[in-house]
Amino acid sequence: MKNDDVGIYLEQPLTDKKSALKFLYDNCNIKDHISHNFFLENLEKREKQGSIEIAEGVILPHFEHEALTRTKIIIIRPLESIKNWSSTISKVDLVIALLYKAGDSLNEIKMLMKMLAKDSVIESLKNEEIEIVNQIIRSKLCK
Repeated sequence: MKNDDVGIYLEQPLTDKKSALKFLYDNCNIKDHISHNFFLENLEKREKQGSIEIAEGVILPHFEHEALTRTKIIIIRPLESIKNWSSTISKVDLVIALLYKAGDSLNEIKMLMKMLAKDSVIESLKNEEIEIVNQIIRSKLCK
C-alpha cells in the first residue's frame, strides 16, 4: 500500500451519517467510476448484512468494486460524535473505511485487521493528534 492510498481526516465537522458518507465519497477519488447513489446503496446493503461496528464508536464500512484500481483506506474522525448512526449503532467517533478492488489481494485488508485488533491502536486513532495517527497508520500499512 502506498502513502496516497491512505487518507486521514481528523476533527471533521460532520453531524450525521449522511454528511459522513458524502464526505467519504468526496474524498476517496472514485467519482469518475462510481456514482454517489451506487456507492451509498452498496454501503447500506453491506451494513444490513452485518454490523460494521468493530469497537465502541468505531465503524468499518467497506466497499468492493471492480472499477477501483487499488485498495484505499480512509480514516475520518468527526469533530464530535455522530449520534444515531443506525438502529444498532448509537454513536460514531471514528470511521475507518476500506475500499478495494473485487478479486484484489487481501494482504492490505489482513494488515489493517491485524492492526485494528489492538485496543491501544483504536484508542490512539480515536484520540491522538494527526502526526501520531499518521505515524501509526503509515508505519503499519504503507511501504
